Formats: sequence, structure tokens, C-alpha cells
Amino acid sequence: MKLIRPILRFLLWIIGIYCLLIALSFLVAIFSPPFSGNDLILGRLLFGFAPFLRENVSAISWNPATWVPGLGAFLIVVVFLHRWLSRWASRTGRSWCFATSFCVVSLVPVLFVIAFLMPGVLLQWEMLRDSAWIEIR
Repeated sequence: MKLIRPILRFLLWIIGIYCLLIALSFLVAIFSPPFSGNDLILGRLLFGFAPFLRENVSAISWNPATWVPGLGAFLIVVVFLHRWLSRWASRTGRSWCFATSFCVVSLVPVLFVIAFLMPGVLLQWEMLRDSAWIEIR
């Protein structure tokens, strides 16, 4: 029960922020000049994830030949790093458990994803900066 409360609180915060953004989009639609395109931009920002997920989730490869070696390498690194860090912790009089090693090694996939995302974000930023967002005919 102690674990469920923070998760529910986090989900309620996310839902609350999303509802606030939807209310903001209605305010922008009401107070912006007609045919300015602000409502289209805000609508794409708030609801654009649904078409993106519909198109791209089906393209994800669930082939075990892709993810099993990566998962195996991750677990091997956790075991070796745990042995090394637990010896260091015992020499310095600190406690160290397997969960702590797992948390330390869990930073590696996050850094890996960030390393791939940042060039993509910069590329998208340049494309968005150079293109017209809305074409009014």
C-alpha cells in the first residue's frame, strides 16, 4: 500500500497537468485571433502523441535476437559491478546491496537513450526553426 500511494499521486499530477494544458488550449482558441493557427499548434502539441504512437509502436521489433543479448550483457555488468562495488563498500565500512548495484547500472541505458535522443532533438529543432508551421491559403 505504501508503494501504490506515490504512484497514484504521480499519475494524478500528470493527469492534472494534462487537464490544465487542455484548458489552456481552450483559452488560446477563444482569445486568439481567428485563423492565426495557434489552436492548431497547441492541438498538435497536446494530442499529437496519439497518431505518433499509433504509427510507431507497431514498428517496434520484438525479436528476441535483438534484446536478449543486450539484457544478458546488462545482467553480467550488474553482477561484476556488484562484486567490485561491494568489496569497495566493505573496505570503507559502508553497506552495499544488489539493488544498489542494479540502480547504479540502470543509469547506463538512460545515458544510452539520451545519447541517441539529443542529436535527433537538435535535428528536429533545426527543421522546425527553418520551416513554416502553418500554411494559410
